[in-house]
Amino acid sequence: MTEANQYFVARTTAQEGPFSLPELILRVDAGRYQGSELCWSKADGLWLPLQERSEVTAALSAFDREREAKTGERPKAEAQADVSIPRVETSAEVSSEPALEAPLGSGAQDEVPEALRKLSPEQIQVALRASVAWRRFIARTIDMNCAAFVFMIGVAIFAPQLIKESSLPMLVFYSSLTWPWIEGVMLARLGWTPGKRLLGLRVVRIDGAPLDVALGIQRGLSVWVFGQGMELMFLNLIAMLWGFKSYAQTGSNIWDRQCATRVEVLALSRARVALATGLIFFIAILAIFVVMAQLPRAT
Repeated sequence: MTEANQYFVARTTAQEGPFSLPELILRVDAGRYQGSELCWSKADGLWLPLQERSEVTAALSAFDREREAKTGERPKAEAQADVSIPRVETSAEVSSEPALEAPLGSGAQDEVPEALRKLSPEQIQVALRASVAWRRFIARTIDMNCAAFVFMIGVAIFAPQLIKESSLPMLVFYSSLTWPWIEGVMLARLGWTPGKRLLGLRVVRIDGAPLDVALGIQRGLSVWVFGQGMELMFLNLIAMLWGFKSYAQTGSNIWDRQCATRVEVLALSRARVALATGLIFFIAILAIFVVMAQLPRAT
C-alpha cells in the first residue's frame, strides 16, 4: 500500500484503517461507513467527510458501473441520486459491532473544524478515546451517587446509629464497598447499570458474550481498587486520573484487561446528554451542601 493510498475512518472509540482505496470502497458499498464520517488520507493529511472526498465518490461510481456491466444490476447511485455516497443511507451493517457514533463533526450538515482536519490519526485516536473515557467516568459518577443515596436511606431506616457514629468519609467508603457486588449482578443480568444505560455503554466479554455474576463482581472490585482508589482520600483522585489517562492512551483499563472484558459504546442522543448533564450538576450541588453541612458553624 503506498503512502498516498492510505485511508483512516474515525469511529467513536478509535479510527479504523489503514485501507487502500479499493478496500475503503468495499466497506462503503457494504454500508459500513456513513458519508458524514471523517476520513483521513495521507495524500493530503486532512480529515474530511467521506462524501467530500472526490476520489471516493468517483471510485464508488466506477464500482457501480463495473458491477452493472457484469450483473446487469442497476447502479445504486442512480437509484439513490440524492446522496453523494449512496450506501450511507442503507441500514446494512456487515460488522457485528454496535452502531457507533462519531462525535467529532459527524453530522452530515456540520462543517469540520479546520483544526480537526489537520489532526493526525494518532491525535484523533487519543481525542476519540478521551471522549469515551469521559462518558465512562460520568456513568460511574452517576452510578456511585445513586448507590450512595440508596445506601444512606437504608442506613437511616435500619441502622440510624451508624450515621451518628461514623464520619462522612467512612459512610462514603461503606457505600462504595457495597456497589461492586450490586454492579456485578446488574452487569450479569442486564449488561448495564443506570449510569451506563443513560450514557450508552454496555459491558461484555471480549468475545461479546454477557458477563456472569462472578465475573461482574470481579470486575466491579477491580474498578473499586484501581479506578476509585477504594474511595480513600487523595488515592481516589490519583486512581481516577490514572484510569482516565490510561484509557485515553491505550483504549483499555487494567480492570478490563484483567477480566477480559470490553465496553461497547452505543449511539448517544442529545436528550440523554442533556439528562446526564443535569444529573451531574445536581450531584455537584448536592455534594456542596453536604460538605457545607459538615463544616463547624461559627458561634
